[in-house]
Amino acid sequence: AVSGKWDIHSFHRDRHGRAWAETDHGYLALRRGGFRRTSSASQQTASWAVPSLAAPSQQTVDAMFEDKDGAIWTGGTAGLSRTLNGQIDRLGESEGLPAQRVMAITRADDGCLWLAVDRGPSHAGRRAALVRLRPSDFDHAVAGNTPLSGYTVYDSMNGLAGVPLEPVSAARSTDGTLWFAFGGSLTIVNPRQLSTVHRPELAQARIVGATVDDRPVTPTAIGTLPAGTRRIQFDYTALRLTAP
Repeated sequence: AVSGKWDIHSFHRDRHGRAWAETDHGYLALRRGGFRRTSSASQQTASWAVPSLAAPSQQTVDAMFEDKDGAIWTGGTAGLSRTLNGQIDRLGESEGLPAQRVMAITRADDGCLWLAVDRGPSHAGRRAALVRLRPSDFDHAVAGNTPLSGYTVYDSMNGLAGVPLEPVSAARSTDGTLWFAFGGSLTIVNPRQLSTVHRPELAQARIVGATVDDRPVTPTAIGTLPAGTRRIQFDYTALRLTAP
C-alpha cells in the first residue's frame, strides 16, 4: 500500500531504527510493525505501521542526512528542512537559501553543513554550487523569521566541477575531506584549508596606471614632478586571488 501510494526513491535508517523514505511528495517516517512469511507463496511480507507523513508537499526530496545530534536534514526542490524531536523547520529560496534545489547534504568535522545545490537558470554556467552553512544560522533564521545569512557559496569560480544533473552525491572521508559528485564530475574539498577570516591586511595594493595633469605616465617613471603640477591621479587594485 505504501509503495502504491508513494513513489519511494530511497531509504535512510536513523539511530532509533526508524526508516525514512524519500518520495515525490515529501518524506515518510516508517515504523516497522512486524515480519511474517506467507504460506501460499515463497516470499516474505513486511508489515508496516501506518506511516506518518513529514513535511507533506508536492516537492521532490533529493537528499537526506542525519547529523550527530540525531537531526534529520532533508533537501530537495522545497529547500532545506530539519526534523528534530518531532518538530519540522524549513528554509527555502524565498527565506534566503541561495538555492532552488538542494541535491546532497553532508557535514564537516567543524559541525558546518555542506549542501550541493542547483541555483537555477539565473546563474547560467554557475548553477552548481556548494553552500557552507552553520546550523546556528539556520536556527537564527527560523527563530527570528528572518532571511538566512552567514552562509558561504562556492561555485565554478572557486574550482567546483560539474553541473547539477542527477545523480548528485556528497560524502565525508575519514580524513575530514568532503567529496562531491556533480553530473559525473568529482570535487574534493578540505574545509581546514579554507580561510573563513577576512584579512584585508594581506591584500597588497598594486598601482596599474597614473596620469599627471591628465597626461598618462608610467607609474615607475614619474620621478620628480615639475613645479606647477596641479593634478595627479593613480589607478590601483588590491589583489586577493581567492578566486580567478
